[in-house]
Amino acid sequence: MSTSVEEARQALERGDFDTAIHASELLLRRRPKDINALTVLARARLAKGESTAAASALAGIVKLDTTAVWAFVALGNVYLSGGHHQQAEALLRKALLLDPEHAAAHAQMGVILSENNDLSGGEFHLRRSLTLNDEEPGVLADLALNLTQQGRTEEAHGLYAEANRRSPGDVRIAAYWAKLHELEGDLEQADALLERVERDSAGDVDLLRASLDARRGHPEEALAVLENAAELSGDALLERGRIYDRHREYDRAWADFEAANRHFRQHAPGIKYEKQAVEAFFARLRRFFSRATIEDLPVAAVRASVPQPVFIVGSPRSGTTLLERMLSCHSAVVDGGELPFIAGLRVLSEGLLPGGKFPENLRLARFGDHRYVASLFRDYYFAKAGERGLLRASGGYFTDKMPFNEYYLPLIRMAFPEAPIIHLVRHPLDVVVSMFANKLNHGFFCAYSVEDIVHHLLAVHELHEHYRRQMTTGEIVVQYERLVSQPEAEIRRLLEAAGLAFEDACLTPQEKSTYSPTPSYAAVGEAINTRAVNRFANYADKLEGHLAALTPLLEANAYRAGP
Repeated sequence: MSTSVEEARQALERGDFDTAIHASELLLRRRPKDINALTVLARARLAKGESTAAASALAGIVKLDTTAVWAFVALGNVYLSGGHHQQAEALLRKALLLDPEHAAAHAQMGVILSENNDLSGGEFHLRRSLTLNDEEPGVLADLALNLTQQGRTEEAHGLYAEANRRSPGDVRIAAYWAKLHELEGDLEQADALLERVERDSAGDVDLLRASLDARRGHPEEALAVLENAAELSGDALLERGRIYDRHREYDRAWADFEAANRHFRQHAPGIKYEKQAVEAFFARLRRFFSRATIEDLPVAAVRASVPQPVFIVGSPRSGTTLLERMLSCHSAVVDGGELPFIAGLRVLSEGLLPGGKFPENLRLARFGDHRYVASLFRDYYFAKAGERGLLRASGGYFTDKMPFNEYYLPLIRMAFPEAPIIHLVRHPLDVVVSMFANKLNHGFFCAYSVEDIVHHLLAVHELHEHYRRQMTTGEIVVQYERLVSQPEAEIRRLLEAAGLAFEDACLTPQEKSTYSPTPSYAAVGEAINTRAVNRFANYADKLEGHLAALTPLLEANAYRAGP
């Protein structure tokens, strides 16, 4: 073994990372593919917290040694931390194929799947990680966060309590737990947890403190926290902007929204709206899903023995959370939240019909020996819903309010020809403002720029109108403004369409005990009101340049450019 590598390794073992880096780099200048030197370099960089610099060495290792599990996991963690989830997921899948009992790989895979809204998949990997190594309080906290998103808050509290017991000084664990208390409206407990960690970690929980103060009705205190912070994250800038908005300081609010989204775009490489890729994908959907093609695709029979989905489609921030809560206050309806299962049919189809990419591969479904795929689409969806407990808990229906599910209306009708589909629309300018004021990854990351939001809303509208021309979508269209101004009439109409009798509880969604894990969690705890109608008027000067582009959307649902 080279003396230089041995010297570098010894330096690494005694914690002299700079010497280890220098020695390994000298060797790599002579022998760039020396895997031992690359290993020392990568481990030293990681030990110093220089994960980005370590990435190139780790990439070299996995290229030279396709069995180096530790390097796959370490590089996956680097990509995960940098927001490159697809690259991280691919590396972690390779690691788990090589070593199915690698606890850290399971933990990271659990985080990725959870953040991709595959909560049952994420839960599986997080629990598997804890089975293999139950000494990691951080994994307990990640599992608690996952269960919180599933609405299983009682289990989440128990996990947070155990994680906090094992690592009482961990700010992240205490902050997550405090956030859960806040989500449930237990502001006193949230405050107590924050006070405990603030004594030792001043500045680390500024955003949570400000959010809590704002919910307690103390916006001035929340602003003081954020305005005195040395540096604000993108999330903190959004929170401050929303507080300014409530104070009617709209110029300041918009400036913070712009700064926040600029921060996200600059510091998270994975956040990028690929305009041309979106246009190309939607063009392929329009070309394939013609009337003749749709009429020739198979349709699944209704599986009447299980609860049925109610699809709530539309853009984010259009009122889907409120509508879901109103419906799920009915004794026969359970709220499913944002379920990613319909989009999953796209990936499933490419495994079942390997005749090319989606949607062109669906041509094979027109053959007699492949028409079973419609039933498999249906059963895949029900299998995923079952993992969430929706088939066991429901009294007849469960909701699926994944934004922009209208991309896949032909797939929905292949699997669920009779399921209710509610298309919720809201004034597009209000949607633009609300999307820009919240951190959202729906719509191929369009929400980080007003221009991208407008482009995407128009592109989705054009695709949706194409479907309506080519097929009978069977949608029920609901306007948000009418829903909040005439809630009883609208909810009666929707329940009648689903064959359900009206129940008064649907008009008091604020009394529902569970919270909604969306940016609307605080607002939906209030009685139905019209305060958010025509919110865009406060930002008319900021939106003026986009009015012409939005004309087709405004006209489609009889909206005006002014309040």
